[in-house]
Amino acid sequence: MGYFNLRPWKKAPELPAKTVEPEVPPTSILLRRAEEYQQMVADVLEAGASEDELPIAEPVANGVVEMWSIDRGDHFEHLSQRHLDQAGLSFEAVRHSALEQLREAAKGLRIEGGDGRFRVSYPDNPDLCASFILVADEWLDTSSLLGEAVYAVGTRTLLHVCGSEDAAAVGGMIQIAETFYEAGLSDPKNNGMPLSPRPLVMQDGVLADFTEE
Repeated sequence: MGYFNLRPWKKAPELPAKTVEPEVPPTSILLRRAEEYQQMVADVLEAGASEDELPIAEPVANGVVEMWSIDRGDHFEHLSQRHLDQAGLSFEAVRHSALEQLREAAKGLRIEGGDGRFRVSYPDNPDLCASFILVADEWLDTSSLLGEAVYAVGTRTLLHVCGSEDAAAVGGMIQIAETFYEAGLSDPKNNGMPLSPRPLVMQDGVLADFTEE
């Protein structure tokens, strides 16, 4: 009787090849009014586009959607399902990469003010300024705020921040959001594209309208 229970020799099974996610091209996150997006979709469909050519968007706040633009060097293209399929990319990979790029770009923010009240701009690409709300943990010193962060983004090109318990500042934020929003509606070329007439707060990773208690 032997000491070893030897099994018949079998060729080791071949391991499946590791799948490597294709490189994600430079991609920007842009916030846009939901009604603007709906009009964009209607225009694209009217021009004869198929469903997989429609720009991808997800709701990010009341009346606001999040979109993604691929940088092609000499122009930008709104991310569509066709882009994902042709490049072999997953939406999750593109969104993750875009957020990481936004975090890196936060180094270029111009933050003015103090004592828990800030005015934020992004000179390199003003239209992306409001998008930095999505990575506020990268650049906002919340220890200086009275309460949770409240954001006014009446237009995409300028961002104001204060604390929810700073009563005087909150009153000003409500007015700022409304005033800038109306200015954007009346002259978006000079005042920036309108975004939200109401201040916003981040709750459990989701932007919501701020309401005074």
